[in-house]
Amino acid sequence: MEVLTHIVNESLARHSYEPTLDHRRLAWSVWMRCEGRLTALSLPARPGLLAVGEEVIAPGESGAADGKRMLALLTLKDADDLSVAMERMFQPGSPEREQLLSGRAFIRYTRIDDANQRRKVIAALQDWMASSVYPPGA
Repeated sequence: MEVLTHIVNESLARHSYEPTLDHRRLAWSVWMRCEGRLTALSLPARPGLLAVGEEVIAPGESGAADGKRMLALLTLKDADDLSVAMERMFQPGSPEREQLLSGRAFIRYTRIDDANQRRKVIAALQDWMASSVYPPGA
């Protein structure tokens, strides 16, 4: 199947057609609790996007969340290898390390092989995040 995808992509490029990727229709994994370095082993060694969230409301903690867990998105990463990117976040000196080890971190990923598409999706998601956040003091 991957060979077919590669052939189609080459054909589209030859004819100067750039397909658009709708970031709202990505096949994201389910949110997984970050359980130390073992989490990196559960991720595919494939290109994609990695999202890290932190639990701000535990299940059943607030009626406002209908008994569901609520996460705050901390980081979005573009990765050539999802497993390696996750492993790097556990390295000493990594800005995400303490949050990942806190026990309140969750991760999810989506595979996107094309680097240009990953950059476009990251930009669209970052624009969405910036427009969704209330300005300080609001």
